[in-house]
Order: sequence, then structure tokens, then C-alpha cells
Amino acid sequence: MKRTDEVIKRFKELSSYNPQKGILNEAYGDVDTSGYICVGELKYDPWLKGLDKIYVMVSPQKILKWGKEMYDVRYTENPDGTGEQTDSIPGYLKNYITIYPEHQDDEYGEIFLGKRKGNEELLKQKHQDFLSKLFIINGNVIIHHNSSYRIRDGFVKKGKANVWSNNNDVGIYFWGSRYCGNDQSNASSYTYYSIIPLSDLYDFETNAERISLDVALRKYKYAGQYWKKGDAVVINTLQTTPIWCILDKDNGKWFDKDWNEIEKPFE
Repeated sequence: MKRTDEVIKRFKELSSYNPQKGILNEAYGDVDTSGYICVGELKYDPWLKGLDKIYVMVSPQKILKWGKEMYDVRYTENPDGTGEQTDSIPGYLKNYITIYPEHQDDEYGEIFLGKRKGNEELLKQKHQDFLSKLFIINGNVIIHHNSSYRIRDGFVKKGKANVWSNNNDVGIYFWGSRYCGNDQSNASSYTYYSIIPLSDLYDFETNAERISLDVALRKYKYAGQYWKKGDAVVINTLQTTPIWCILDKDNGKWFDKDWNEIEKPFE
């Protein structure tokens, strides 16, 4: 616990702070965040008050903190900086922070997102390159999932791990390109094909919104990126996905989702 006179001194300093004066003295403990900038939010309740979310506040100028010049980041109960506050949250939660659009490209948002890589034209070209790698028919993306298990209920979903997996993958993964990348799952007996709207797929390779995969999968149904810097596209999802058709790779036969034999549905 800091001495009372130290806390009062710090409060007065922040209360009378003028951004034109530059770097503040080193911060510690609770500070007056009323002059801080609310740049985003996080669904998290560190104080067990039943809060729906807390707010991400950033000092308007860099301060001295832990002996370094940096922006002070606080997480507060209210968007105006009032209420409970903390300057520390569990590391994994930082992947779930949502930065407001108006701050995604300023110096405050870049603390969390990093600088945008490339201008709008470059991002557009990267996105077109990504689209060209997808297996698309009639505006829909054909995705497939390899498994050694005979799925009988018509859905690909998170379940029992394959022998080569510890089941810690982010959700379920499919291939979004016509061909698979180099992966042990390719040796599986069955390939399950599904159809998803292109609008349900977030281009995580270009990642124009500069969000983490965790956030992308909460915001979008599917997220795709290149597999090991190759041309194959791997797609992650948390969605239970209906099966369109099935290839039995052991005999080359095709089936519908109910295991009725059919002709190969595409070339």
C-alpha cells in the first residue's frame, strides 16, 4: 500500500495534467484515468460485479512506467475511467480486446494492433490473392475436413481427437483450397466436404481488421489463412458444420451425408 501523501500527490499531478507538457512521472497503483482515452473494451469482469465488459483506457501521452517511456494502459469499470481499475489482466485475455474502429489506426490502437501493414491498395491486392486460392463454386466456398472417423450424424464438429492431434487446435479446421496442405490428417480414410457462403469467411491472411484469431472466430463464422506459407488455405471455425458430401479415400467412392453412394459432385 502506497503512503497516503504519495497517492494524493499523484492524484493532483494527473488532475492538473496538460498534454502539451509531455511525459508524466512514473505511474503506480490506482491513478486518475478521467483524462485517459477509451480505445476499446473487453468482455471480462475482474471484480465479480456481474459486469458485461470493462473498458480499455490509454494515457494521452507517454509516461515513465517501470523505468521506460510508454503509454499507461488501464482497464476500468466505466468508459469515462471511473470506478474500479487495474493495469493488469491475464495475458490470454489480450487476444479478446476489441479496439474501436476510430482508434484502430491511431497511436493508441497501435499499442494493441501494431501498425497496419500496407496501404489500402496493397491490402486489396492481398485479399484478391487470397480469394484466388479458395475452392469456390457459384459464389460459395467448398471446404473439406479429413478424418479417420466415420461421421454418421451429418455434421463436422469439435469432438474426439485424431491420433496425431492433442485436440488443442483452435476449433475445427478445414481446407478451403481445392488441395490440402502438407499435414498428417491427409492420411485419413474420409474427406468430408461442406459448403459455406463466402461472406461467412474472414480473410485472416490479409487480416485487414488486425484482430486475433480468437476475436475473428467470435466475430465471423470462419477464418482462413495460408498453411505454412504455401498456397493451401486452412480454415478454422467454432461452428458445427453440415456435411455436403463424403469421399471414402480407401475405395474412391462418393457418398451424400447419409452415406448413400452418389456420383462425384464436382470436377
